Amino acid sequence: MSRPVVTGTWYAGLAFLIWGLFPLYWIRLAGVPPTQLVAHRIVWCAAAAWLWLLLRGEASFLRAVTPRLLGLLAISAVLIALNWAMFVVAVTTGHVVDASLGYFITPLVNVLLAVLVLREKLSGAQRAAVLVAATGVIWLGW
Repeated sequence: MSRPVVTGTWYAGLAFLIWGLFPLYWIRLAGVPPTQLVAHRIVWCAAAAWLWLLLRGEASFLRAVTPRLLGLLAISAVLIALNWAMFVVAVTTGHVVDASLGYFITPLVNVLLAVLVLREKLSGAQRAAVLVAATGVIWLGW
């Protein structure tokens, strides 16, 4: 395995670990209105992203932003904010398993659509992975 793959695997594992621990953080903030939590998350994530781009000298891409691209970015930003809001509300109201189920179902629906609509072919390992994931979702849903 090459070095970037190993590094990427560690980064992915760390990201999944952090994401898995997020409910412990959000549940402690159950007394704060979800809109305020999401607003803070938006502001601080935007500030961190801008700082990162500036430190790396990668903010020059802004010259290439067209009105169409800006509109698409705005739509995606609204969708991500809605996703964050639903997650925060689910966690702060004690529906962590329900929210997790949604995050497991979404990729399965994406794979199903890719197979049915785009005629994608799954390898044996991919079929096994989808079967394991689907079994987990069915088990939790039951």
